[in-house]
Amino acid sequence: MIELAESLRNDGITADIVSTHGSVKDRLKNVIKAYSESVDYDLIISAGCSYRGFFPIMISSIIAKLRNKKIIYNFHDGQVSDFLKKYYGIVKLFIGNEDIIVATDFLKKSFCNYGFKAVKISNHFNNLEKYSITKTTSDKIKIIWARSFEKLYDPDSALIAAIHYKNDPGIIFHFYGTGKYLDYFKEKYKNYNLMFFGFTNREILLKKYREYDIFLNTTLYDNFPMSIVEAGLNNLIVVSSKSGGIPTIYSDNEIIYYEPGNADDLIAKLDSVINDPVSFRPYAERLSKRVSDFSWENVKAQWMQLINHKITEPAA
Repeated sequence: MIELAESLRNDGITADIVSTHGSVKDRLKNVIKAYSESVDYDLIISAGCSYRGFFPIMISSIIAKLRNKKIIYNFHDGQVSDFLKKYYGIVKLFIGNEDIIVATDFLKKSFCNYGFKAVKISNHFNNLEKYSITKTTSDKIKIIWARSFEKLYDPDSALIAAIHYKNDPGIIFHFYGTGKYLDYFKEKYKNYNLMFFGFTNREILLKKYREYDIFLNTTLYDNFPMSIVEAGLNNLIVVSSKSGGIPTIYSDNEIIYYEPGNADDLIAKLDSVINDPVSFRPYAERLSKRVSDFSWENVKAQWMQLINHKITEPAA
């Protein structure tokens, strides 16, 4: 939503963001702020996802009804199928027949299967060139994992792979990120001398990409992870689980896929890359070209058509 708001502002449209993330106190304060400020706007674009991430959609839906404002929903989480099985009634109550913007065919199909009006518009990222960093060279193969230590992202598979290569001095694994289970994994694997860097500022992490050869994505559910975009812009070879919306964005000649949650398959795919990295450089080149197309100019017409139609449509 930050990217979308910035793009709209650059085109002369007034756009503001109110977050409902944080502590209970912060959430309540921002709910009040959202209700207060909504009076000055013609349209609400509500961004949210599954489970706890559905809270902002609920709040914006209520505000839209109270303020009699037009609304568009933007849903961005790959767990939508499981979520809708459990909470279809609640989702329908708040979203109704309004447009839901999704970034992948996976999410569009999931919503359409339940009768919702899903519209696919790919994600976009501003100033993509600022993320592109010249890689440093090394005689070792360096692998980066940069996600949150939560079950959703399956850090166990990545750690099992790292331990598999622990006796090979030419292969280095580094783990970035925090999360609920970081301390648990650090304790569980404390005898293997694994490198955990914890929270790293995004701007610093973007510069760190140039030190690596392979980006490892082990998520069990995902829609449009920004980390793959960042890795692609920095010409890393990406090895990823074939999960959620990811394979509906990237082809199997741009990313090396493995079966989600299958550490043996992951190691087999890593072996292929590690044993012949030169053969897999074209994957990185094709991925780099692919992610460079995620620009505002490529989705602007879709967004503006949708926004203008929503604002000018007659009241129900």
